[in-house]
Amino acid sequence: MDYPPDWEQRSAWEDGLEVIDSLLMPGSATAAAMSDRQRNGLNRLKSMLLSGGGSESMFNHIPLALLAEENASNDVLLSVFAGYSRPEDPGRSFKQIIAAHKVAKKLRVMASNRRLRHLTSSFGTFLPAQWMQLDHAAQLKLRDLLAWENLSRWDFDMFEVDKVVKGKHTLVLVAWAILASPQAQYAMDLACQEIPNHRNGPAPTSLADRKGYRFIDQFGIEAESLLEFLQAIENRYVDTPYHNKVHAADVTQSLHSILQMGGEKYASEKPLELFAVLLASVIHDVGHPGTNNLYHVNAKSDIAIRYNDLSVLENMHIATAFEIIMGTNREEKADILASFTEEQKNSIRSLVIKAVLATDMTKHFSKKNLIKGLLLNKVAAEDPTSLAKDDLSRHEILSFMLHLADISNPAKIIQTGSQWTDRVLEEFFLQGDKESGLGLPISPLCDRKTTSRPQSQIGFITFIVLPAYEVLGQLVPRVSTEVVPIITDNLKYWKEQKRLETEAENDDTDGT
Repeated sequence: MDYPPDWEQRSAWEDGLEVIDSLLMPGSATAAAMSDRQRNGLNRLKSMLLSGGGSESMFNHIPLALLAEENASNDVLLSVFAGYSRPEDPGRSFKQIIAAHKVAKKLRVMASNRRLRHLTSSFGTFLPAQWMQLDHAAQLKLRDLLAWENLSRWDFDMFEVDKVVKGKHTLVLVAWAILASPQAQYAMDLACQEIPNHRNGPAPTSLADRKGYRFIDQFGIEAESLLEFLQAIENRYVDTPYHNKVHAADVTQSLHSILQMGGEKYASEKPLELFAVLLASVIHDVGHPGTNNLYHVNAKSDIAIRYNDLSVLENMHIATAFEIIMGTNREEKADILASFTEEQKNSIRSLVIKAVLATDMTKHFSKKNLIKGLLLNKVAAEDPTSLAKDDLSRHEILSFMLHLADISNPAKIIQTGSQWTDRVLEEFFLQGDKESGLGLPISPLCDRKTTSRPQSQIGFITFIVLPAYEVLGQLVPRVSTEVVPIITDNLKYWKEQKRLETEAENDDTDGT
């Protein structure tokens, strides 16, 4: 398959901004020929485009190549990442698939809350009960995996953590290691010194000399409340193939890694904003039933009705999390915001809502273009961190980072990324099976008989992941040098897999 040149991967919105910039370029013939009124008018138009980047017609943000070539792969990307469908054609099966169907479907009952126990050690630090339940070998291994330096790596292996803890409490332990850093790492080091045959090792680095967010100290968060909250959230994650507690842990760690690469410079009000966006990563998919927004809207499910078909799952995730710590059914022991002022609580809630809503995939193109628009500002182009001075810009950037952490699977080494690919496709296929059983047309990528594994990744990387991470690389330079090359290598890998798949299909055809 031939892929479009770079200009075709731009949207009409991006192209329009570049044309305006070319006309206004100092010293150009066009700029010289304009009157002051014309120059001021174009500058005003540019400002309106930049400030309204997230609210412009979704159509204007879509890469032209996706609109130009009509095929099933492009239609999937348009539907999932722009919420856009082509004008209706009775002969097109894709349009039939996304046509509305009234099917009553209630969400499965969430797992009941389990009360959490924790241990306060003789050193005056704490360890979660989930860590204490591991055998000594697992404790030593987990201590190394969750060390600050390892936890901050882009090639961190979440599957290894899940293996060590035998699939239990992966989210609790990873989120605890991040949100309670550096106390969490210090506590593990001290406890491991008490393990037989490890008592004569070097003394752990002092708590004062360790790297970490130090949210516990700065906000007076109770260790028990943090662990109660994390356990309550983990309990509400459903055991689906992909959108489960392991995915939540992976997104939290990926966001943490982006922040440590330099992303935290965009949190001027840190540590409050850092805490808020990391909290958003922990809860961003809580209660996900394994079926997407389109399914719920078409099926007119309970949550689609409740949230008026708008970012259905994202709104549900946010409400599920905040119902634990706010409202009439608040769980006092799990209230991690109890020590915050009302102003701080409001700020945290506002940013968490914004960040989780930004994970709605249909908003992808407009969100990416909004960030590109911010970077077109001359001052921002020279020093992107200057954007941190503006509240709106800063929060858009932090939300964008969470969104990219959420779609980071193709940005990880292929040994890891391919495992995530298999998991998400299996979840899609289960949705397709459910649709088939209900008499519904099967949604894009959800037919296990026809979906091409490599093709699903080629389109995803080409139009979604790679362009977005290139934008992130302008904000966080290490992303350009450390992450983007992995994405381009993965794209080559999937193209080769597609070639092999096509050859195998042709051989089968020749054989018949």
